[in-house]
Amino acid sequence: MIKVVFTYETHVNDLDELFQKFKASGASEFNSDVNNEGIQMFKKVDGDMVTIVLDIYYRSVEDYEARTAFERSQAKWNEIWFSDAIKHTLKSVEVFECL
Repeated sequence: MIKVVFTYETHVNDLDELFQKFKASGASEFNSDVNNEGIQMFKKVDGDMVTIVLDIYYRSVEDYEARTAFERSQAKWNEIWFSDAIKHTLKSVEVFECL
């Protein structure tokens, strides 16, 4: 089992937009043969900035890579997460082995 930690940063005023992206990512059109085993989300507010940490669990690195390849092959996914109009910053993506 692995945990992939996505760390995002956005302004407080833009937080709702980021949450709409998370919600859109859960649409059935993005279901794939390989999917996560669980998700946890955390929030920290510091002044007018918000840090969101999204922990996504997969059975293996191979499953994570397959899921990522599927996501990136979807035009609508890329519109959601990689358009020029995004207001959040993806600060890091880290992969941890669960012990």
